[in-house]
Parts: sequence; structure tokens; C-alpha cells
Amino acid sequence: MINHFKEQVNTRFKGVRIEIGEGENTVTVRFQEREITAAMIEGTVNSLREVLQETQAPVTIVINDGIQFDNGFEAKAFAKIAGIELKPGDVAQED
Repeated sequence: MINHFKEQVNTRFKGVRIEIGEGENTVTVRFQEREITAAMIEGTVNSLREVLQETQAPVTIVINDGIQFDNGFEAKAFAKIAGIELKPGDVAQED
């Protein structure tokens, strides 16, 4: 997901939680209301892995408050990558 969207500066993720590591050694970063890009997510993951000296630590990314896509094609691409079936009412289009 990150690789697909990291060049898309208009795709914004809100309420992102990043977890690196496992069990008691997990580090969590939450962006609350701040909208961030996939490139920012990638930078955060890479920086934390470097600081923790765990370049292969497992990563979990949770998006709690929605995603703003540049267009409907990107929304469909995200759904496909995430294994989500979009249904009527799942997507809101704003001007």
C-alpha cells in the first residue's frame, strides 16, 4: 500500500496508527487528526526501524478516520490492495 501511494501527495490518511515490533517491545505512533501521506508513513516506519536498530521488525498500520483520494481510481486501487469490497455508501465524493 505504501509503495503504491507514496508518490501520490494528494492521497491523505487520517487517524493513522503505526505499530512496530511485537508484544512488549512494540512501539506505537499515532497521528490523531493530522492528515499524512503514504510517503510520511514510510518515512516514520524507516526512521523508527533505524532508531530501534530493528530493520526487519514487523509493522502494523491502522487507518481509523478515513482516506482522502485524489480520484475514484485511487480509491478502487486501495480497496483492491487492502482486499476490501467497496459497496454503495462506502465512498463519499466531495468537491
